[in-house]
Amino acid sequence: MEILDKINGKSLNNIKISKLDYSGYQQKWILNLNQKKYIVNRDVVIFIKRYESIKLNKSVLQNLNDKDLYILKGLDNIGCFDKEDNILKKSKSGFWLKKIILRSEMLKKFKIISNIFNRYISIITVLSIFINIIVLIKLNFISIYSQKINFNYKEYIFFVLFAIGGILFHEMGHISASLKYGICPKGLGIGMYFMSPVFFVDVDDTWLLSKKQRILIDVAGVYFQAIYTVFITILYLVTYEKIFIYLSVLLASSILFNLNPFLKYDGYWILSDYLGVYNLNKQFSIMIKAVICRIFGVNNYLKELRTKWSNKIIYSVSAYGIISLIFYFYFTISIIMLCKNNIYALITRFNIIIMISTIIYGFFAFKSITSLYNMIRYSIIELFNN
Repeated sequence: MEILDKINGKSLNNIKISKLDYSGYQQKWILNLNQKKYIVNRDVVIFIKRYESIKLNKSVLQNLNDKDLYILKGLDNIGCFDKEDNILKKSKSGFWLKKIILRSEMLKKFKIISNIFNRYISIITVLSIFINIIVLIKLNFISIYSQKINFNYKEYIFFVLFAIGGILFHEMGHISASLKYGICPKGLGIGMYFMSPVFFVDVDDTWLLSKKQRILIDVAGVYFQAIYTVFITILYLVTYEKIFIYLSVLLASSILFNLNPFLKYDGYWILSDYLGVYNLNKQFSIMIKAVICRIFGVNNYLKELRTKWSNKIIYSVSAYGIISLIFYFYFTISIIMLCKNNIYALITRFNIIIMISTIIYGFFAFKSITSLYNMIRYSIIELFNN
């Protein structure tokens, strides 16, 4: 067999296996191979443990049973026997124009910041955040924010730099929380996600941690950003410069936006880890199918699913999936309407800025329609898949 000739003399000692902490009934493991991670079952783990310390020579391979051969072919398909430099790294779903600006070696230096997760410091910090919210309400920040203020170019630069500082401090939260649990992120990068430029931290290795630890890392970004917002509010109370109240409200609004669970921001990962469901945006199609079939009297899909997940998880993820589809539909329509309004404005009054924004909105409308199409397509395929 060609597969046996290819694997002859190779070994499985380059594979790392960790148990996955999730909410399913069946035990799962993470197969960590050359920057890629795969979820595997007990049979695969037993096979790897059995043969990891020996070379897979012809005499060993010829004595494998059909089940072991099936597992071996699966391992070959995911690149277990390829050279490391031929393995593609896992991409950031939904990101484009992404670029790593700080490698893991540099990020290790931020471990000292992880002391902020000390219990007593955390209590003081959370109290400060609540006080900050009360102060903003007392200041009637909405009326202040709604006032038209004309910044000069120096104030604009100042505003943008402080805003970027808040976003970077957000990412420092994810980095320091990861380091607290012994995981060093692979890098800090910048890219585009739908319509916004974003910083991101590659924390794929946090899948090796417990659910509780993953949730803390997910929350750490907004936690750090909230601390930064407190600092900005204090600057406003000291100087009474309205630019700081603008910054404070902008950063607070950004926190709420980050907690949106329907786009792949922090809220999505918090919900995913809280529920203990990996690949949440894929799993909901499977669970919706089981629930819909149950409504129409077909119980076998739901019965099979109940051997893997609890009823609470099945119905929670199904509800999330339905709301997610509605959100994406609304989100897509909103972008299309923005694009339409810009096209109308461009026809009636040509302007280079309007033209550029129309092209950008058009691109994002295309991306949003593509994402919505893929979600609906995957759901329909899953619904009619036997």
